[in-house]
Amino acid sequence: MRLLLTVCAAILSTGCAATRANGDQDLATYVDTLHAIDSHAHPMAAVAAGAPADTDYDALPLDGIPPFELPLGLRSSNPLYRDAQRSLFGVTGGDSGSSDATLFAKARARQQEQRGENFPTWILDQLHIDVMMANRIAMGGGLPQERFRWVAFADPLMLPLDGSREAARTPDVMPLYPLEAKLLRRYLRDLGIAKLPATLDRYIHDVVAATLEREHAGGAVAIKFEAAYLRGLDFDPADSAVAAKIYAKFSAAGVPPREEYKLLQDYLVRVIAREAGQRGMAVQIHSLDGFGGFYSASGAAPHNLESLFSDRTLRSTRFVVVHGGWPLVGETQALLAKPNVYADISMMDQLAE
Repeated sequence: MRLLLTVCAAILSTGCAATRANGDQDLATYVDTLHAIDSHAHPMAAVAAGAPADTDYDALPLDGIPPFELPLGLRSSNPLYRDAQRSLFGVTGGDSGSSDATLFAKARARQQEQRGENFPTWILDQLHIDVMMANRIAMGGGLPQERFRWVAFADPLMLPLDGSREAARTPDVMPLYPLEAKLLRRYLRDLGIAKLPATLDRYIHDVVAATLEREHAGGAVAIKFEAAYLRGLDFDPADSAVAAKIYAKFSAAGVPPREEYKLLQDYLVRVIAREAGQRGMAVQIHSLDGFGGFYSASGAAPHNLESLFSDRTLRSTRFVVVHGGWPLVGETQALLAKPNVYADISMMDQLAE
């Protein structure tokens, strides 16, 4: 989130000046009055000094996976970040542990302390952002609903069974499946449920539908799947009776075979999307290459989603291909012919550098 904000600030602080020098003054002045809608971000809540750090900004933070090289546009050496830091806080950062980094951290902390719960909103104002779609586990302090619209995470709902076999596939997914299991337990606690229901029908009613209803009532306007970090996006049609047998067999104990667990996941993704659509909630799906040394670019390709998007029972559900499926933007463009499919272009300009 902080990287995203700094890039936006740099663009806002430098882009219009170039327009004024080379283009129409009236148009540049008008552009300065526009306020954007940020369709995808992970804003951090305002936290008082000495309070625990905010950890609800992402269901799958990637700092736990093996180190990997960031694309050039996202590295801290990107001059746009330094320009944005100076624009927002009056100083620029530097390499971790450097004196510049220390000065920047102090300047940022002063702004946070001075503005308190208004700090996140102040950031939006500096960036000329009217509304931000906030991908978070739960909303927090300083994130008012009129400026930050909640996008809740849905992946745990498609992963009710023991995922240890899935977690053993690659070093990247090994730390991620336990995070999803932990979040599902949190969802169950929020519903007052001590253990998984015995049947798939009860799980769908008591957990899936109830969680989405709770989130919708809490202001969520969409749900988000980060599934491409965990598995391929090939959500194939699945027989409900077979899915029910797999759930009943392994919900209490045991580790499902990979092909059986995939079938259950494929079935549940459609159920989750249908329940979300019935509540008017959009379904965002991460589709992007570039994060993690074992990330499956072919698995995250947008065309894998065609079967899901073409499901006749899901035509009233709005899907958003987050990050535009970069770099396979042609595949995303083809999918936009479907009436229920949209695309988000966040991060694409940074990754293309």
